[in-house]
Amino acid sequence: MRPQPTPAKRFPSMLRKGQYGQDPQPVYERFWEKVVIPDNPSDCWIWVGTRDKYGYGQISVGSEADNSQRKMKAHRFSFLLHYGEPSPKKPHVLHHCDNPPCMNPQHLFAGTNSDNQWDKVKKGRHHEQAITHCPQEHPYDEENTILYGGRRYCRACQRKRGRERMRRNRAALRETRGEHAASA
Repeated sequence: MRPQPTPAKRFPSMLRKGQYGQDPQPVYERFWEKVVIPDNPSDCWIWVGTRDKYGYGQISVGSEADNSQRKMKAHRFSFLLHYGEPSPKKPHVLHHCDNPPCMNPQHLFAGTNSDNQWDKVKKGRHHEQAITHCPQEHPYDEENTILYGGRRYCRACQRKRGRERMRRNRAALRETRGEHAASA
């Protein structure tokens, strides 16, 4: 029968100060253990550790001992390691390559939430980009689309709603004029 490894040998990346008489493994060492760098360093560096449901790598930072342990996106940690903390004006870390498990610092850049949304649109990943027609089957094309407040509206449907609103307002005005004429 084969001897069972101790928890310290089975889970070296989970060591915390005081456990099994060892100091914790630094987070940057655990990070590099989970990154595969290809022969061409300008290609994507793939994260082979834990990923979330969207494919982004996750790494635990902090300590259980002082209750500061939390999960962090691995590409954000890569950005921190190479460039430092992103500025408060551009707090998000985005990918040029559009590959969630990529850790290559050359492929990462800081941006705002708005930058992230526009990046999605430019790369064709926005969930509404697949919708090419409004519910009344008018096309969302350059002539028929109004962009307002970050949303798009069908010009033909807006025109129709405007005409209906004007018709209702005129009918209401005629009705009030008729009441005034009858009471006079």
